[in-house]
Amino acid sequence: MSKLTETMKAAFKAPLPDPVKLENRIAGQLALVRDIQQRHETAAFDWANGNASEDAVVALDAELVAAQRELRALQAAHKRAVEERAAIERARVAALHETQINAVQGHLKVRDKAAAELATALEQVAAAYKQLVKSSEKAKAANPLNGQWPGGALCTLDELKAVIAHEMFRLMGDPALDGRLTFPGAMVPDYRFLQRPADITPLVEVIERASKHTLDVLKGRKAPDAPAPVVAPAPAPVAPTAGAAADDPSGDLERQVLASGPRIDARGYTPARRTLS
Repeated sequence: MSKLTETMKAAFKAPLPDPVKLENRIAGQLALVRDIQQRHETAAFDWANGNASEDAVVALDAELVAAQRELRALQAAHKRAVEERAAIERARVAALHETQINAVQGHLKVRDKAAAELATALEQVAAAYKQLVKSSEKAKAANPLNGQWPGGALCTLDELKAVIAHEMFRLMGDPALDGRLTFPGAMVPDYRFLQRPADITPLVEVIERASKHTLDVLKGRKAPDAPAPVVAPAPAPVAPTAGAAADDPSGDLERQVLASGPRIDARGYTPARRTLS
């Protein structure tokens, strides 16, 4: 427990005088002092003219002194109450500041750990990416003499970048409209996946399908112009909302999102960017 917290707890053990209530008492006591002063002046005037006894003046003297003493006591108590409450408020603010600093420190510590883990993971990603690109290029370079290289083999750099971007969206796509948690470079293959990134075909399956398709064509099990596997099949239609078709792309979300990044179809890589209308 911090010293500030201990100070605050100790201060609240005994109830503190309420400055507002003391102000009300001071106002009442001040009115009483003024009233006694007026009566004292009247009694003194009457005594001087022989119309009142000296005892009345002496009594009012004592009453005035007592009233003024109580007024000064109330004013001193009010000053102390204000100072103590100000000290407690300063301690409260300082304790809150300390708590917030500790929270910031804790979050930054977790962030530092996450950054280290991410850096390690990215090192592995970088190595795997380089191997993926080199192996794809070597596979295409080893194409048999006079062999027709099949479309959809996913061996060009642009094709690989596209399917990797789709995989990043599958794993780290943020369905929220601002998409602030979507990993940098991630792209959705079809606007209908915006709210369901998990429905995107996994990268491993995409590459394996392309590899099998390539070998099937080269080994004669498929015709050279056979269609390539569908990389990003359209997701199952969503139940329609009131007044809208099930697969209608004209909803509010779709109108505000870029429909597509780099796309891959049966003919290979085709860059396409368009806005929904």
